[in-house]
Amino acid sequence: MRFESKTSTLTALFVLLLGAASSASAQAYKCRQPDGSTQISTSPCEGGSKTVKTVEEEEIPDDVREQAEARNERQRKQADAMAKERKAEEAAERKAREQAIKEQARLDREAAKAERDNSQPVYYYGGTYYRPRPPYPRPPHPDIDPPMPPVPPPRPGKPVDLYKVPPAPKPMPAR
Repeated sequence: MRFESKTSTLTALFVLLLGAASSASAQAYKCRQPDGSTQISTSPCEGGSKTVKTVEEEEIPDDVREQAEARNERQRKQADAMAKERKAEEAAERKAREQAIKEQARLDREAAKAERDNSQPVYYYGGTYYRPRPPYPRPPHPDIDPPMPPVPPPRPGKPVDLYKVPPAPKPMPAR
């Protein structure tokens, strides 16, 4: 008997605590934090914050709740559709960017190849470096190119002294 009375007392105490806890959780507290921000919670404000407003829980009719849930579902679907569209646009932009990078790399490779083909290589032969001569110019075509004037033969006489220094020019007279 004594055990049964303890059980009923414990049960009553548990129900009383549960009722007190449920009434406390039915309130919403709007707390102003020391840094100026606002926080909404189901527990009273803590540490240097002050309670701005306490709101009691109210009963919401079923039809209003169902409308709110339907609106929430529509908004979620719309947000999902917008996210999917944004991801598709980002994927298209990323693909275009990758395509542009590939095209630029291809153009760079072609330019490097053309530069390699047009440049003359340097060869090592017997202790010296040399570049091959450029290709010979094409011979003149008799129908397209004008005939070149004949080269006059050298004049007879004393050859020109290439090491002779020419005289300095005379200064101009002052006016």
